[in-house]
Amino acid sequence: MYELYLAPNGRDDWSGLIKEPNEDGTDGPLASVAAAKLIAFEMLRRARAPHGVTVWLRGGRYPVRQPLAFDADESGNVTFAAYPGEEPVFDGGVRVTEWESAEVNGHAVWSADVRGLLNDLGRPFRSLFVNGRRAPRPRLPKEGYFLSEGSPKGLTGGFFSGSRRFVAAAGDVPQNLSQVETIEAVGLHWWVEERLPLVAWDPETRVLASSRTSLMPIDAGTRYFLENVLEALGEPGEWYLDQGQGRLYYVPLEGQTPGDTEVVIPTVLQFLRVTGDLAGERFVQGLRFEGIAFEYADWEQPKAWTQWWDPATPPETWRPRDSSRHFIKNNQGIASDEKATNPQASYSCPGVLHFEGAHHCSVEDCRVEHVGFYAVDLREGCQGIRIVGNTFQELGGGGVKMDGGGPQSPQSRRNGKHRITDNTIRKGGRVFTSAMGVVSMFSDANVIAHNEISDLFQTGISIGWRWDYQEQVARDIQVEKNHIFNLGQGVLSDMGGIYTLGVLSGSVLRGNYIHDMVSGGYGACGIYLDQASSTLLVEGNVVCHVGESVSMHWGRSNTVRNNVFAFAEKQGVFLGREPINRWVDYPRPGMRFERNVFLLNGEPAYIDFERALESGELSSDLNLYWDVTRPDPQVYRFSPWKGDAITFDWGYAAAEDDPRVRVFSLEDWKHTGNDRHSLVANPGFRNPAEGDFAIEDRSATDEIGFVPIDLSDVGPRPKELRV
Repeated sequence: MYELYLAPNGRDDWSGLIKEPNEDGTDGPLASVAAAKLIAFEMLRRARAPHGVTVWLRGGRYPVRQPLAFDADESGNVTFAAYPGEEPVFDGGVRVTEWESAEVNGHAVWSADVRGLLNDLGRPFRSLFVNGRRAPRPRLPKEGYFLSEGSPKGLTGGFFSGSRRFVAAAGDVPQNLSQVETIEAVGLHWWVEERLPLVAWDPETRVLASSRTSLMPIDAGTRYFLENVLEALGEPGEWYLDQGQGRLYYVPLEGQTPGDTEVVIPTVLQFLRVTGDLAGERFVQGLRFEGIAFEYADWEQPKAWTQWWDPATPPETWRPRDSSRHFIKNNQGIASDEKATNPQASYSCPGVLHFEGAHHCSVEDCRVEHVGFYAVDLREGCQGIRIVGNTFQELGGGGVKMDGGGPQSPQSRRNGKHRITDNTIRKGGRVFTSAMGVVSMFSDANVIAHNEISDLFQTGISIGWRWDYQEQVARDIQVEKNHIFNLGQGVLSDMGGIYTLGVLSGSVLRGNYIHDMVSGGYGACGIYLDQASSTLLVEGNVVCHVGESVSMHWGRSNTVRNNVFAFAEKQGVFLGREPINRWVDYPRPGMRFERNVFLLNGEPAYIDFERALESGELSSDLNLYWDVTRPDPQVYRFSPWKGDAITFDWGYAAAEDDPRVRVFSLEDWKHTGNDRHSLVANPGFRNPAEGDFAIEDRSATDEIGFVPIDLSDVGPRPKELRV
């Protein structure tokens, strides 16, 4: 193995063959990745490194002002690794040290001249980090949300019929709002955020106008806030960029002084770009990145979501995206790339570590922190990538995103066979609120296992990308032993700890621990089998303290067995709506439940809005039901659907005494042919209220054949135990 060394105190005119400078200063480690790349691939081309090259990076900070780029000519067995016991940091930020005192809105602030930096960047920066914390831009209201009074044109369109204008309630927005063109209205629409750059404010009509169209109607009651408002600057910790004057303002926290406060402006959007030649089918292979930290990257709003938007390439190079084509086909009229958001998962948001046309590369034991996009994006033509043992945190977007060519695309553009394991993904969605922990769209045969995913506002893990029963790329996906918690946080709705779409042949959701989810209105589902989710095995999971343990919106041939569903807020299993009219291919039955333990707190085990019982959609047996509040648990409840296509007002349509409502005890339920061998009995968990599901008395669970679930190995494993 040929070895090179890189160090912050190195020089590119040295050999790089020794790990620290020699005594006379004539040789030592290299200073830049560019120099190390040149030597490493030259050694490979000359066959002087038959076993590959390792570039050892000594600890310290390496300034990054442009992404580190690798193309098809830079392919081979080359590893960039942290020197043992040290952490190299690729640093995309610049420090602000020259401060002046100023006053804004009657508040004492720090001010800095950033005209030179803005000229170098050619764009405004949108992030600021102070002592390692993402500082907020000033917003209105300071806490909570404004409620829109609706669009001036009214709700004249369908569900995906948005607007560029909406009406603010009287007294919400200051009459003399200044620098309107730098303000963004951020609206929350069920499962997405709408980021609307403003172009005008009319204080007479109270109309706010944007350069982008919202994806969904801005009706009366839509929650929103205004971000980057000069008039709102004044709360300690806030900052504001006056683009016209080239001045940065920061309101210090109590006790902060310029001398002891690190203020960092991120200058890059991405750190790493590995891009093969898809047209020529020349792939980058064998690159590995190990033990490296990537810190401080900015964000900008994606300019196209029906294409492969790429902030580093010109628009004429952006190809149509197969996954977008499918969505648009089923949702006519939303194809505009000037929408204010993506339909789901902020999927146009790129990764700060970007892979396209890459095979058998890896990112292991690295750290990505303080960034504006997703941590990792695996795009078209990526196969067999390992994303293992990393920490991704303080993210503007989510953790890992995988998407490639559709069923009719050439194999060279397909995406799959990745291992996304043993990562810690937390504190995401800080800019793109609907971003998710791990998203596997048009991608197959992936292993998503032993990850810890927490502190997001939307879904933890999402797999599949079809809303019907037609052929899709996603299949044979293993989602196993992940620890997923603290999602939603009352901000967005319609999410899952694990969320699925379409026919996912050969896919398994097994051994995951999902808990503590709170929606902004509805749909905080532990396991969410959304539209047409089919042929899934859901086994050995523990789901507790969520809105509903399992949700199913029309699917087929799913088996749910040997799970623990505990203390859901609304119901154990939610059997949702009928198929949308244009998706009429709806084969049944849908779901089989067996050998599950339902631990209830007054809620029904199953709630059905669409007569799943009569249709044969549901069958169940050998389950155990126990309600900690009553001796006769509600096993099944039918209540007519109250869903509304625009407002998504989900709930029970009928009162308890309405004759349409039917409630079944276990004995009543057995007369329907279900649960003939099921029990009402205490499952004997040691301390389920505190998340301890070890079984002390197995008499009841043994009777139904339930196998105890071991949660001791969920989440990331020590390096020596990874497979």
